[in-house]
Amino acid sequence: MAHLGRSWDPFSTLLAPPPDETPTQREARIARELEAKRVSDEIDAQLHAEWLAAKNNPSVHVLIHGQGESGKATLVESIGLLCMDKRELPTKADPFKFKVTITDFTLPRTGGKVPHKWAFYVERGGVEWHHFMESIEAVVLLAPVSCFDERSPRNERVNRFEDSFQLWTTICTERLYKKSTLIVIFNKYDILEEKLSSGVSLRAHIPSYGERPNDAEHAVEYFRLHFLKILRQHKGKKKTCHFFTTAKIDPEFAIQVLQTIAKDSKHEIDLSPEKLSTLENVEDDSSSIASEYSFASSRTETTEYGHYFRRMALSQATLDSDGT
Repeated sequence: MAHLGRSWDPFSTLLAPPPDETPTQREARIARELEAKRVSDEIDAQLHAEWLAAKNNPSVHVLIHGQGESGKATLVESIGLLCMDKRELPTKADPFKFKVTITDFTLPRTGGKVPHKWAFYVERGGVEWHHFMESIEAVVLLAPVSCFDERSPRNERVNRFEDSFQLWTTICTERLYKKSTLIVIFNKYDILEEKLSSGVSLRAHIPSYGERPNDAEHAVEYFRLHFLKILRQHKGKKKTCHFFTTAKIDPEFAIQVLQTIAKDSKHEIDLSPEKLSTLENVEDDSSSIASEYSFASSRTETTEYGHYFRRMALSQATLDSDGT
């Protein structure tokens, strides 16, 4: 067997021009190679520019959890009304295998700074797709408090609100969320008030509620304490989360959530209601937008157990018609 020297290139034979190449063929080959190099260089330059842009102005990643009809899509739609532009993925022709819809939003920033990219993810398929993400800076759980007397469609023996407890436990035990900002939204507070005021007994459906007053305020406080208990069990007392209680999710409420996330992640955003009518994706005039703002009977509570899970960023959500 002939000895191959160190200078031997295994690709030299493949890349060498044909031995019988004519001058015309050589000219055409060189032209093709130059064009291929030009395209390759353009792609490299574009990728480098995108890498620099992402490095200098990284996206904020926000993951939204919640059972069906918890208000996930409504929250994302409300956020969309506050944004400068919006891009939804996937398209119908390109379904996303992880069963989420990714929506990129651009939010205005204070001081005339470059607008900031936010991405919202809404999990709807039960697939552990989030393990493929590099970072999740915020996790939002929507927990409708009005469904305490309803049964889970997946298991009629399980109370629907128990689904929210199970989701919360999953979030608290997930190591990927260790440094993420956590937000819990107790949604549909008005329906809870109506049910309890009409005489529906919370204790009849959740026996552990005991002899506490059968009203919405005490019920939500009971739920909040249970969520905190789960958080402390898995994350310790130095971890904390933000709690919101609301009767309706609209742009005004979405501002509160986004500002909470922005504060934790140290991103400056400008979501002044008087400026919303100037954003590109809002078609209504300022008067009609103002009339659509409904100040939800929301209440923000922040526990005092140390710093928040981690900077929150991207959140992309499911905006399909399944009510999520």
